[in-house]
Amino acid sequence: MSVDVSDESSITAEWLESILHLYYSTNGRDLLDGPKDDEVDNGDVVIRKDEAGQTISVKQFQVRPGCDEGENLLSDLLAIDVTVCRNGSMPEEELHLMAKLLSQDPFCRHFILEAGFDVREIHFYTTLMPALTQFCGGHGGGHEPWPVPSCFYAKYRQGSDSVLVLDNMKASGFHVTEFHLGLSLDQAIAAARSIARIHASVLAYRLRLGVDLGQAFPFLFRPEAAAESYQQLLERGLPQLATFLHTADRPELHAVLAKLHKMRPRAKETIANLLRPASPIATLTHTDFWCNNLLFRRKATDGATAAAGNDQTDNSRAATVECSILDWQMATYSRPTNDLALLLVTSVSGEVRRKRTGHILDAYWNRFCETTTSLGLDVEGQLNYSRRELETEFQQSLLLAVLLGIGSVDLAIGHQATEERLCEVLIDLSNEKVF
Repeated sequence: MSVDVSDESSITAEWLESILHLYYSTNGRDLLDGPKDDEVDNGDVVIRKDEAGQTISVKQFQVRPGCDEGENLLSDLLAIDVTVCRNGSMPEEELHLMAKLLSQDPFCRHFILEAGFDVREIHFYTTLMPALTQFCGGHGGGHEPWPVPSCFYAKYRQGSDSVLVLDNMKASGFHVTEFHLGLSLDQAIAAARSIARIHASVLAYRLRLGVDLGQAFPFLFRPEAAAESYQQLLERGLPQLATFLHTADRPELHAVLAKLHKMRPRAKETIANLLRPASPIATLTHTDFWCNNLLFRRKATDGATAAAGNDQTDNSRAATVECSILDWQMATYSRPTNDLALLLVTSVSGEVRRKRTGHILDAYWNRFCETTTSLGLDVEGQLNYSRRELETEFQQSLLLAVLLGIGSVDLAIGHQATEERLCEVLIDLSNEKVF
């Protein structure tokens, strides 16, 4: 497939037919466009090309912006609604896709290409997730849908351009929660349970198959390379944070700033150390796990779905909140508590963080153990790792969350609610001797 897609104007019916033909004729197993061998080896998993072809006819399609301004920072998103007919005789189908392109912003584009963020996410969908799906299917993990969008197509040219086409989850009733609102307790629990399933499944894959994740999936962010990228963001964010804290008429915030400046010379080393997979339950981590990379919907007991908002009524509390996790550009082999710490430091209200962190960790741990047990791994018995060890590592991960959060501090400055949340978390974690 020689057609390159870089913006809305280059999306045509012919291009859509070609990528959907590839998707359907291989049953969604051959997603990466480009030269490949007939067999793609993913550890113990071999994905074979499907000889059967299908005819795809695009009847109509519409392209529009895929997100609101500021909602996605590292990519340009295009929502594509497509009406297709397969093999002539089948009923027409409505597909809702999301094309993810490299950002046209010069700084973002350079940052993404330099760190390989786009290629990393493409390989997450086309290499890691197929391997994980096959492993879980063969080891009692069931066939529950993953809490990530389905992938339809991917292509990249190293250091130049890329496109990733995913299922548009917003068309299924999922919505982003506005950052200034923060996540409700139900949403935070749903996010923790979703990432727990990914963490636990990859841990079982690693240990039951004896796989070195760094070797099996060499695209994963290396601690040293990741620390270099995060250091760049921190150096951009810390002066902004300093300016904001200097203007605050609160002496305790001036003390916080002094501590952060004192920590600055060793920040890169600290980040690298906390990213290393030193934990007994080291696994795949998202490493950018905050509310803008999460979609939620509320699934009522009768099967109806509605957007999962922050207003919690008695009836809505009886419903189940679902969470889908987006933007895997920073996928890393690391300690799973890093994701939990980043979520709780950046994306929940001060009240939820102070009063319900233990409750959220319990929900995470329960889902984590349910998943590993179903895949034949007894974490407590075989690894001698319990809820207590999770708490200890979570406390250590809070420092990483602070450092990474500083790199995106501009998102919190300028809105009263997020500024207050920022001040609260910095004061609380300073008082708790996290930094």
